[in-house]
Amino acid sequence: MGFLKFVLFAAVLGGAGHYAWKSYHERSAMAQATSDSGFVRIAPVDGTSANTVLILAPENCPSEQARHATELAERLTRMGIPFKTGSTMAFSDPGHNPTADEIAAMDRGVAIFNQGAPMVFVNDMAKSNPTAEEVAYEFKRARSRQ
Repeated sequence: MGFLKFVLFAAVLGGAGHYAWKSYHERSAMAQATSDSGFVRIAPVDGTSANTVLILAPENCPSEQARHATELAERLTRMGIPFKTGSTMAFSDPGHNPTADEIAAMDRGVAIFNQGAPMVFVNDMAKSNPTAEEVAYEFKRARSRQ
């Protein structure tokens, strides 16, 4: 009976260790893909361009999220940052079977999308519900890398 308890204990310990390692690895990968302003590197999204911010929010909706998207657009206009708006997101077709890194980048994009609108894209970086200052910082950072 002692051996069976030992095997059960080892299995539980191994499972817990595996879960902890996987969780740590996922958090670490997300942290490495995150900029100082909290934007996260994701897979390329249709409709994004190098010099224009994309704001996604529900169309013709009186929700708090849609109101925040409108306020964000107004602030970006005053700051002189070019943007366009939309209501849908689609990842650009990589033209081949996606690699593990590309799949991880798409998963990060979906996770951010699920956090709620407005979702803002600056090149290949995205963030849910950012402030205008965070968008401006990320926009200027992205332009300095070009």
